[in-house]
Amino acid sequence: MNGNRNSISPTEWRLMKIIWSLGSAAARDVYSIAGERYGMTVGTTKNLLARLVAKGHLQTRQIGNSYLYTPVESMLDCITEAADELLEHTPEEVADSLMLRLVRQGKLSGSGIKKLRKILDAYGD
Repeated sequence: MNGNRNSISPTEWRLMKIIWSLGSAAARDVYSIAGERYGMTVGTTKNLLARLVAKGHLQTRQIGNSYLYTPVESMLDCITEAADELLEHTPEEVADSLMLRLVRQGKLSGSGIKKLRKILDAYGD
């Protein structure tokens, strides 16, 4: 899913998170959860799901008169691609500030902090 053509909008991320949390989801479940959490109408949710299928982020399968949506990629793979795209477009002069912000805003676990320390130690001074 490389390039802007397949980028996920902020609203589409909301639907992707719902589907990732369920593993795969019936359309009616996505409509219900999106409505409860985000105030999305069924029509808006249908349009966003169709867009995510067209972009290649979701697969769909018809079961009777309903549709089942399944992510094509894991959440981590999709987020990694979005981060790679951001870094690709980040000018060198602000790269340090961006990385520091990500570390400050991130919710690193103890093992994540240890891994980050190892990476930083490998860089040296």
